[in-house]
Parts: sequence; structure tokens; C-alpha cells
Amino acid sequence: MKSLKKVWLAFFLILAVVAVKISDVKVVQGVENLQEAADSISYRTHVQTYGWQDWVSNGGMSGTSGQAKRLEGIEIKSDYREGIRYRTHVQTYGWQDWVSNGEMSGTSGQAKRLEAIQIELTGDMAEKYDIYYRVHAQTFGWMGWAKNGGYAGSAGYAKRLEGIEIRLVEKGADVPGSMEGAYRHPFVEYRTHVQTYGWQDWRRDGAMSGTSGQAKRLEGIQIKLMNQEFGGDIRYRTHVQTYGWQDWVSNGEMSGTSGQAKRLEAIQIELTGDMAAQFDIYYRVHAQTLGWMRWVKNGTQAGTVGKGKRLESIEIQIVPKGGDAPGTTDIVTAPNAYVLDAQTGNVIYDKNGENPIAPASTAKMLTALTVLEYCLPEEVVAVGSELDKVPADSSRAWLQYNDRMTVRQLLEALLLPSGNDAAYTAAVYAGQKISGEQISIDEAVQVFMEAMNTKATEAGAVSSYFVRPDGYDIEGQYTTAKDLALIGKKFLENPILMEISGIYSVRETFENGKNMTFTNTNELINPKSTYYYSPAIGIKTGNSANAGSGLVSAAVINNTTYICVVMGGTPDGRYQDSLNVFYDLETGWGIQ
Repeated sequence: MKSLKKVWLAFFLILAVVAVKISDVKVVQGVENLQEAADSISYRTHVQTYGWQDWVSNGGMSGTSGQAKRLEGIEIKSDYREGIRYRTHVQTYGWQDWVSNGEMSGTSGQAKRLEAIQIELTGDMAEKYDIYYRVHAQTFGWMGWAKNGGYAGSAGYAKRLEGIEIRLVEKGADVPGSMEGAYRHPFVEYRTHVQTYGWQDWRRDGAMSGTSGQAKRLEGIQIKLMNQEFGGDIRYRTHVQTYGWQDWVSNGEMSGTSGQAKRLEAIQIELTGDMAAQFDIYYRVHAQTLGWMRWVKNGTQAGTVGKGKRLESIEIQIVPKGGDAPGTTDIVTAPNAYVLDAQTGNVIYDKNGENPIAPASTAKMLTALTVLEYCLPEEVVAVGSELDKVPADSSRAWLQYNDRMTVRQLLEALLLPSGNDAAYTAAVYAGQKISGEQISIDEAVQVFMEAMNTKATEAGAVSSYFVRPDGYDIEGQYTTAKDLALIGKKFLENPILMEISGIYSVRETFENGKNMTFTNTNELINPKSTYYYSPAIGIKTGNSANAGSGLVSAAVINNTTYICVVMGGTPDGRYQDSLNVFYDLETGWGIQ
């Protein structure tokens, strides 16, 4: 009895300790008033000579004013489980990594000044409140209020931060003061000469110059630096219709032409001297049919060369060295991608390439490979009741019972219109050949799938398992972008399959006299498509609820064959992503 009492006593003691620990960590849902939330954010700074200051909160100043003492570090904490993160720009070192909830950002004992800061709320706090902050900087004094991750301070001027105030307000409430001049840095101004309209007004720091949706070409551009306190310059050159790449020009000179009706097709921009050491220059262009392309930086080509695509507008922005890009710099927007040099096997690009994904109709590459492992192209195949296994919402080649065709024609029906009916006919025919017996349709498909998975392993696709010959969504079936690239590599090694996948349209007469036209679903192969790409040589599209829209494509660029896998994207996005990859490979700089 005594031991039982001890057990219960221990149990209640544990509950009490847990309750105390839980009460130590507040949850943001319990914050019902602004004052409580504001008091929950506290901060302190490490000041030259004086060291760490006392904690302050709710708009209190941390640091000094009028004493010419630099801030060297800062700690910011929240009483709530989901709270706050921040990073600082440090003399010599530039932008530091993000830290959170009481960790120090900056340095201690190194005599390095803080020059700028970013602060943002996280989790539910970010949904309920805005965080404002302003800094007192050498020479500039109190600067404007920054908000929710914006820059506060300066970059490129070697000016120390001396004090900081941080304030929490309800989401969308009034600003504590002026936001003008929260961050001081050199900026870039630019203007473009537009078809019909001539020279446009000067724009600065990320604003668009040119037009959108008017099909007007850029013909010339001028770019210059403003507010500059570091040495160095900005230089740029353009690729002009007919004339090709022009010479580099700098700081306000025109690149391009005026009055010659020649389109700009691509541009490179870079900083020089100390400016290049302190800042990155980002830019992106809106190109004919391609729309807004990704942000690139520091001399990388933006636009296209040799495609006859006009530039229609441009945005340019300077950021502190190592700072965040103004937008996406990823060449691929889809969640999964893998790019391979088909000749060397070298990996050029990998974005979640080993994550499990559904294959959809890209599985038909492996279906075709397996068929030709056991069947000759000239063998004649009869379509049977395996058509009943094809789901109603499948892509089809519109084969019919008793159609008789060669294996090659069947592969065209499989690969060009992406016929699930052709996939089952091929699987049953090859499965029966493999078994050497006249087995049932289900048994033949099972035999074929075993051979298909063996073929996948032989290709190096060891993280894949295929359940259906058409790739239609089903539980237990999976692959990866990397595996699809390896299967694509093996696919291209077969001259018959490489030839078929590069055909846009073909008309065939079956053995039973029926005429059929098969058209490729791959828009890179379609000469009439916006996404047509003449160096493309195949390979296979895929679409399904689980897989999204995908494309395994191949192109020959500078005598090298590349395989590009883009999975989980949108119907149009998969083509644009693939083109972005191929265009980057054309430049010779490699994918960034």
C-alpha cells in the first residue's frame, strides 16, 4: 500500500513539473491584447566600450545616441513559442545567417560595427502583428521605420549603427512614424528605348522599364549608379538583332541602337571595383513569348541568344553583397528536377532529385525499353481485350479491338499521343513472349511489370517501383527525378526509341489496313508551338493528379546531349522550366 502511494505521489509530482514547464512557454493564441504582445518582445545590444546593455522592450532605445559608440551585437527574444528571427550586416563580414529568440547576431570582442538589420516575426505572431524597427546610424541619425523583414540601416557607406528601437503593432495598424529613408544604399537608375514610344522615363531599384503585353521591343538601354560612395562603376552590354553582342559600355552610355528597328535579345550587367566587392546587381527581363524570366546577377546573361526573341522590359536592383535576391533565381519553378549530361553522366542540376514522386506517363519510357528487350520492331501485334483495363480518363492512341500493327507502330502509339491503350497492348504481348506461354492478360501484365522493374534497376533507377505499364496513378508506384533521368539516358541509347520520341507527327497504315496519325504531346518538338526548341530530340511528357505535369526532355547543345527532368509543375511551366535550363546551358556558364 505504501509503495502504491509513492507511485501516485511521484505521478502527481511529474504532472506538476510538466505544468510548470508548459506555463514557462506561452503560446501566441493566448495573446489577446497588444500591450501583452509588445511587452513579450525584448532586446538588448552590445555597445562598444560598454558591453551588453540592459534589456528593453516596446519601443525603448537600446544603444547610445550622441556618443559615437558602435553597436556590435544584438539579441532579441520573444516570450512566445513562435516568435522572432533577425540578422545583421556586419563590418567586413556582410550579412550574417538568420538567428532567433535570444541568439546573438553580430560579433563580440572583434570591434566590428553593425551596419544594418532585418527583423521579422514568425508563426502565428506574424499573422497577428507587424514589427517595426528603426536605427540610429552614424552621420544619418534616426532613420525611417522598417517593417517585417525590411532593411534598416545602410550598406556601402561604412556607417555604424548606434541605437535601435523595436515596436509591435496590430496587423495593418498605423506606422509608428515615417518609413522614408529606413535604409540607405547606392541605387541604380535606368531607362529603355521602346519601339514606337522612344525613350522612357528613368526608373530605379527594381521598377519596370519597358512595356508588358504590348509586343513592343526594347531597342536600347542606359544604366547609371546614384548615391555612390564606393569606387567602381556599372557596365553592361546587349545582344542586338543582326549585330550580336555589343561592346561593354558604362554609367549612362547607351547600349543597343536607336532608329534602326533592331530588338534587344539579351543583356549582361555587372558592377566593378569596390562596388562589386560590396554589392550584387540583380536583373531580370520580360522576353517575347517567355514572359518574365528568373532573376540573374553579376554579369550572367538575361534573355536569349539565337532565338529571335525580343526583350520587352527589364527590372534592375542593387542589394548588399550576399543579400536576398529580389525574387526567384531558381531556373526551375517545379518542385523536382534533375539535369544530366547524357554522354558523361555528370549531374548538372539537382532540385529534390531523389524525392519520391509519381511517374505518370513518363513511365512509358521504361515500358518501351522493356518491350524492345524482348520484341523485334517488325513483329505484328493484335489488340485484344486488354483495352478493358485502360481507365476511362486515360490518354489514348485510340486503338481498337483486332487492330493489327507492328511493334514499332505500337511504340509510336505509346510514345507520341501517350496512349495508355498502347501501353497495355504492349505489356500483354511482351509479357506472353517473356513467359513463353499463352497466359491470361493479368498474368502477362504481371510478368511484364517484373521485367520492367528489372530493366529499371539495370538502368540505375534503384529508387523506383512501377506497378502499371502506363504509369497511371496507383498506390505503391513511385520514382524520382534522378531515376527518370537515368531511364531517359538508357532510352536515348536505343536508336529506334530516340527516333520515335523526336517525331512530331506520323501517319501509319496498320496491318489490317487502318490509317492512323499519331502526334507528339511534347511541345518542345512541335514546330508551331510557343515552346518549340529546335535542338530538342525527345523524350516524354507525363500528367496525373499525383504527379502534376512533368517532362523528361533531351536536347543537343554544343555537341553535347543533355537530359532535363522537370516534375510536379504546371502544363506550361514544365516547358518553360526546360527551356530555361537549355538556354542556360547554351551560354556555357552553367546553371546557377
